Amino acid sequence: KNIRKIKSIEEFVNCRFCIVAGSTERKEDLLLAKAFKNLHHLAIKWIIVPHEKLPCALNRLRKLFGEETCFYSKDLNNNKKVLIYDITGDLFQLYQYADVCLVGRGFERAEIHNMLEPAVFLKPVLIGPKHKRFDEPKLFIKNKLAFEFNDEIQLTHLIQKIFRKELEIDCNAIQKIFEDSSKGTAIIMESLNNSREKPPY
Repeated sequence: KNIRKIKSIEEFVNCRFCIVAGSTERKEDLLLAKAFKNLHHLAIKWIIVPHEKLPCALNRLRKLFGEETCFYSKDLNNNKKVLIYDITGDLFQLYQYADVCLVGRGFERAEIHNMLEPAVFLKPVLIGPKHKRFDEPKLFIKNKLAFEFNDEIQLTHLIQKIFRKELEIDCNAIQKIFEDSSKGTAIIMESLNNSREKPPY
C-alpha cells in the first residue's frame, strides 16, 4: 500500500537488468565488487545500499567499484553502471526496480536484513550463510525463492543464471507464503477480544 515510484531510479535503471543490494556490509561489498568485474560485459545496473553510510564507508565503496560508480545524492549519472544509494529510508521502494535482490548482513553479524521486503515485489533473493537462526531464510530457501552464496564465484554464478533466465522463482509460491503467514495479527486480535469478553471469575 505504501509503494511509490522514484522517477530518478526508473531513469537510472532504464528497463535494464538490475541488482539491488540492500543493507550490505564489508564482506558483501567485496563480493559484489568482484561479481561486478566478472559480469562487467553484461548490461546490468547495480544499486548498492550500504548499511553504513559514513563518508569513509561510502568512499571505500566507490574505490571498490571504480570509475563507473556514482552517488545518488551527489553525482547521479544514468550512464554509470553502479549507483551507491547514500541516503536512508528508501530501500523497500528500491526493490521494485530489481530483477534480483541481495539482502545484506548475512556474513559478519548473523543479523540478516529484512527478506520480506524484496519478496513483496516477487523477486529472487540472494543471502549470505549466516541466517540459520531465522525462519524466513529457511522457508525461502526450502521453496527455492532465496539462494545462499558463500563467495564471489557462487554469487557471480547465481546472478548470471538469473540474468539468462536459467534460474527463476515461482511467484505463486511467494504469494502462498504471504497468504499462509499473514493471518497472525487477526488471530492475536481475535484472541484478545475473546479474553476481554470472558468474565473475570
